[in-house]
Amino acid sequence: MTKLLEVNGICKSFAVSPAPGQKSQRLQAVDDVSFSMLPGETLGLVGESGCGKSTLAKLLMGLLEPDRGAVHFQGLPLSGLSRRQRRPLLRKVQMIFQDPYASLNPRMNVEAILSEPYIIHNRPQDAGQGVQQLLDAVGLPQEARFRFPHEFSGGQRQRIGIARALALKPDLIIADEPVSALDLSIQAQILDLLRELQQQYQLSYLLISHDLSVIRELCQRVAVMYLGRLVEIAPVSDFFHRPRHPYSEMLLKALPIADPRHPQHALPAGEIPSALAPPAGCSFHPRCPYREQECQTSAPALTSLGNDHFAACHVAEKLFLDGLST
Repeated sequence: MTKLLEVNGICKSFAVSPAPGQKSQRLQAVDDVSFSMLPGETLGLVGESGCGKSTLAKLLMGLLEPDRGAVHFQGLPLSGLSRRQRRPLLRKVQMIFQDPYASLNPRMNVEAILSEPYIIHNRPQDAGQGVQQLLDAVGLPQEARFRFPHEFSGGQRQRIGIARALALKPDLIIADEPVSALDLSIQAQILDLLRELQQQYQLSYLLISHDLSVIRELCQRVAVMYLGRLVEIAPVSDFFHRPRHPYSEMLLKALPIADPRHPQHALPAGEIPSALAPPAGCSFHPRCPYREQECQTSAPALTSLGNDHFAACHVAEKLFLDGLST
């Protein structure tokens, strides 16, 4: 099957203002990230805050240019194109934002918000019928078009944000923590809506989330990010039952279990290192209980372990064979 999205070795760093008397520094937000997606797939992207997930999303949206590497969408490069050349491609990649309160213009009513994508892309004649169809698709009444964002609940606002992402009939939607700001009961409704829309519109999702239960419910594959790098990519079933990277194992052990008899595990020991001064070798080795000498001096590459499972770990095979993973 032809790949929808191909990301090859992209890197992105940012200049950081130095303290008085210190040299200027660069923060490596995304470091040599490569992966691909198929049409109709949902890929979950997980990792602690500050690991580079949102920067990666902006690179895929074309909001940032990579320092190195390339992004191909439907076989065509996104990098190195002018804004005008890129626009038809980026129309097929849309985003659902985390905060349904901050992502909508409070001075625009719903009709104006949902008409804006058509106007920007020179299709104003499609706005009238398009808004009507979008409201039906996300389960909002037609009279909602004349109301303003402050007149809706958080769940309803997120439905408006989803409708806006659907307006131009994209092939890929990047959903950045789409339910984290919502109550649990509303989260389930929004996840059901995303699943229904995926089938109806033949969508692919890149789902960014801290909540592994959301990833487990909606995704076919999982990509784990740590300090700007991908450390594991795996099918969902493999990831939750036999993770092959120590960081993934620790994240899963830290999941709360509603059973007072079950031992609760803490998150990985220590703080995530600063991206301004990452450790030598494997970036996870200061927190890893399985580290060996090689881990402290050599950065592991993301390597195939079979069954569409990849891990960037010198001891991944040993952990798997010894049965140390969960």
